[in-house]
Amino acid sequence: MSTKVEAKHWSKVELLHETVRNPNIHVRGSNSYYSNAWTGSFEESVVRYLYGDEYSLRAWEPQWPIDQLLIGDYVAIGAEAVILMGGNHTHRTDWVSLGRFNRSPQHHRSYPI
Repeated sequence: MSTKVEAKHWSKVELLHETVRNPNIHVRGSNSYYSNAWTGSFEESVVRYLYGDEYSLRAWEPQWPIDQLLIGDYVAIGAEAVILMGGNHTHRTDWVSLGRFNRSPQHHRSYPI
């Protein structure tokens, strides 16, 4: 029994206006593409922590406004690129973080204690 594996090549692209299904990803026009030469599809491989994929739609109901990803008309996204969304603010703010935080006055206005 043999399974046919689709050959990947650097010249193959995924036109985003044809493939994006997440209602929170907005693609303007028809010229933006993702080079999926070595990875999976744009939504599987690139966009992280954005509500609206098949699993999150089934698994939970959002309690905050949902992040929106806006992609212009002439955007080329390379293979293995990652777009990290804000996680729709479902992370715990009362837990300890190992990340460094800037102690500037702007930081305190953005993240009140």
